[in-house]
Amino acid sequence: MLNGNRLTDNWTKNEKEKSFLQMVEQFQLEEEKMKKHMEENERQWAVGRMNGRQLSEMEIANHWDPPSPCPASLLLTSPGALCVEHTGPNNECFSVLAKWPIPKTGTFYFEVKCSSRHMKMGAAIGLATKQMPSDEWVGQCRGTYSYSSHGILYGHNVAGRDEQCFAPCFYENVPPFGYYDVVGCGIDLATRQIFYTKNGRRLVTPILLVAPLSVDLFPCVSLCCSKMEANFGPNDFNYKNSNAIPKRTSDE
Repeated sequence: MLNGNRLTDNWTKNEKEKSFLQMVEQFQLEEEKMKKHMEENERQWAVGRMNGRQLSEMEIANHWDPPSPCPASLLLTSPGALCVEHTGPNNECFSVLAKWPIPKTGTFYFEVKCSSRHMKMGAAIGLATKQMPSDEWVGQCRGTYSYSSHGILYGHNVAGRDEQCFAPCFYENVPPFGYYDVVGCGIDLATRQIFYTKNGRRLVTPILLVAPLSVDLFPCVSLCCSKMEANFGPNDFNYKNSNAIPKRTSDE
């Protein structure tokens, strides 16, 4: 009888422990579900918050996506892998694409802040394809487009030229950029018109076009001994008209 009571006590103890573990597991599941719910609420609040512009889920979560393995000269810092730095040598450049491509419709815009005091070797912001080699400057490979810190736009066709003539070309009548400047790149996917900004002002340029989109384009920066921090949203942009690209060449 004593052994029977002991077995019963052990069974009851095991059942209590099992019940407690199940309760803890259920609590953890509910806690995780609540955490995801709160994160989703924050994300939904962010969508459309920026200057009245509707942001996609990909834009909100976008970040720099270096190749694997990542070279020792390329550093990703700050939460969300938004800050990228090239530490040298100064006879090479490195280009980094964002994780997600630009959308197929509507408008797209992003900005980068120049965080390096020494940018003599240069940097560039623009759009590139996955096929572009990482040791090439964006804008200097066919099908890529850029605004260089030396004050040159690379890779664009100009409205009025032969649509079939999309060999890389350049336009020089734009200001250079450097330390603490914020530069941006935007595109209207309906017209394929691309534009650039510096410190919240749209650059005065001819109407610049990208080639018909047969492959995905990705936000891109090219660096040589410099550091840049991206803003893909939902933080406010310096440029306040990122939801609309004016069809004119005068400065805003």
